[in-house]
This record gives sequence, structure tokens and C-alpha cells, in this order.
Amino acid sequence: MRMPLECVTPRSARMRAMKSKLTAGVAVVGTLLAACTTDFGMREREPRPPAPVVDKNAASVAVLTEDLQLLQKRLEQHLAATGYESLLLHSGTAPLLFRDDQNYPFHAYAPFRHWVPLIDVEDCFLHVVPGRRPLLVFHRAEDYWHLTAGLPDTWWSDLFDIVPAADLDAARRALPADLSRAAYIGEAFAALPGWGVAAVNPERLLMRLRPCSQSHGLRRGF
Repeated sequence: MRMPLECVTPRSARMRAMKSKLTAGVAVVGTLLAACTTDFGMREREPRPPAPVVDKNAASVAVLTEDLQLLQKRLEQHLAATGYESLLLHSGTAPLLFRDDQNYPFHAYAPFRHWVPLIDVEDCFLHVVPGRRPLLVFHRAEDYWHLTAGLPDTWWSDLFDIVPAADLDAARRALPADLSRAAYIGEAFAALPGWGVAAVNPERLLMRLRPCSQSHGLRRGF
């Protein structure tokens, strides 16, 4: 049985009808999304202004400056109580490997690091006189066999008087001629008796410095 001609819909007509319905559906969805965005505050946010730039070096300098002032104030009391006028700190010396010309990995001694954020250069000396800028004698060997460290040129450099020294003899010449009232803190070395320091690791001074090092050094993180 054939259907009447008026019941047969051409294919092109059916496609147009489907497209029209699809277009209407998309329009309805768009209207609903716009309404939801308006109702629930889901509008696109305006870009935030850039965060302010913080000068971390300036902040670090301020912290270290405050620390040095506090350390000097405490040191003045400790020296007066033990009969010394200044403090001489040694960063240490890396020992040689057995039957070799290379050294073990080096890490500066804690009393030295307590004053200056320098951890990986051996045979440096820090001479501290209360009320004066600390003198840092920086070891810079004249040796083409090994890579030598350059003079510190960083955020903390201006807080110290820095003098290069190629060896221990040069380091002694860079220090004050008279160290007869200076207490030396560090490991003794062969040439130290000729430096004329007042005492090597005096126990009374070490005992007074220890509480300060344990509490204050942890806050600095050195």
C-alpha cells in the first residue's frame, strides 16, 4: 500500500527542519548559561595587578646587620669578662687525602659561620673588635692548578672589610700587627704560635660564646 504523496517529506526538507531545531536548541542553552553566569557570579574575573617585587637581598642585609650588631654587643661583654679585646676566628683547613694532593670536602667551622655567611672557603680569618667593622681576610690562593674562589661580591660584602690573602703568611700580614689581646677560636695550625695571639680556644670564653651560638645561630640558619 503506497502512502499519499502529501505524507512523504523530501529529505532536504527534513534536514532543514533538524537544523532549525538544533539552532534553536543552541540558542536556548546559550541563554541559560548567560543567566547562570549572571545569577551565580561566574563572570570572567578582571586580571589581578602584578604582585609587588620584594628585594630579598635588601631584606637579608637588614637581618644580617641586626645580627652583627647583636653579636658585637654580646661579644663586648664576653671579652670584657674574660680579659680579651678582640676575637680571631678561623674558617678551618680541609685535610689532605692519604697520599694524595687533593683535600676532603670542606665546610667552615661553626664559630666562623656564626659571624659570616661563608661556608666553603678554607683558611679565611675574621678579626672582630667590638664597635668596628669586622675584618675578613679571604683566602685566595695564587695557584693555577686549582680553581680559586673570587672575592665576595654579594649582598653581605659591604658589611665587612675584605682583604685577599694568598697563604697564611699573607693572612698574618693582613691582620693587625699586635694580636696580644686577641683570643683565637679554631683549630691550631703549625704557624699559629708565631702569630702572637693571647690564647687559643680559651675555655672561659668558649663557654660564654656557646649559648649565644646555639640559640642565635639557628635563627640565622648558617
